[in-house]
Amino acid sequence: MTDLYLENFCKKNVKQRTELTSKEIYYLRLISHGCQTSEICDFLNVKKKTLYVYTKRVKDKLKCKTNVDTIIKAFKLNILDKYDFVEESIKDQASIYADTVSNRINELTEDMGNNSINTLGMAVVEFYETCEMELQAKSKVFFNLKEKSYLELKFKGLPSSFIIEELKLSIDEVSALKKSIFQKLKTHEWFNSIKKGFNYGILNRQDYLSLDMYTEALDCASKIMAIKSFTNLTDKEKHLVVYHQLIDFYNVLEYNCLLKMKAS
Repeated sequence: MTDLYLENFCKKNVKQRTELTSKEIYYLRLISHGCQTSEICDFLNVKKKTLYVYTKRVKDKLKCKTNVDTIIKAFKLNILDKYDFVEESIKDQASIYADTVSNRINELTEDMGNNSINTLGMAVVEFYETCEMELQAKSKVFFNLKEKSYLELKFKGLPSSFIIEELKLSIDEVSALKKSIFQKLKTHEWFNSIKKGFNYGILNRQDYLSLDMYTEALDCASKIMAIKSFTNLTDKEKHLVVYHQLIDFYNVLEYNCLLKMKAS
């Protein structure tokens, strides 16, 4: 992969406020997708020794100590684009509901006032709930109580010593739990393990939301309703606007929880 390709690929994320190179940004994208060291080396066409240099430089530049902290800070600074990490099933549902919502907009009249926004808001909430059910139905992952508790404590960033005492585990049991969690979720690091934990319903997203889903849904509905005033938009363009608003809405809820994760 050439440096020119990497520059073009990452240039939309290069901000004046960061000193990250294109390759460093691409490295961040790869670890955030859960790629293993060997895969990242292949993508970047570098040796492990060089990759470790990238890792240290990125952590130093973002003033982070762990990969989890690095990923979270990169999302908060918009170095990483949330759109690039949306699950395919979410995109599929957004496309389906974009048609549904677009049709409802055509049926709504201005004299309906707030009822129009409420009607669309209900459709937005329905979209989110369908996404959650779709992800959980496809997961087919069963966690026992200790695995679930361990994952939740890791999300909270509690130290290993506390987790061992809280769950009454031996050192060997901790290693076994970690291995079991990674195998079941098909991950090898904690950021994507936590992300899948929320997506699969192992962790309850509602327990950690610090915003009101229905308020956010009404805000999304208001933005969608605004397209009625753009009479020059084609049906395909309207569909695309609604699609992106639904993805934005889902991302707001997902990352409101996910970015609360603390490294331990």
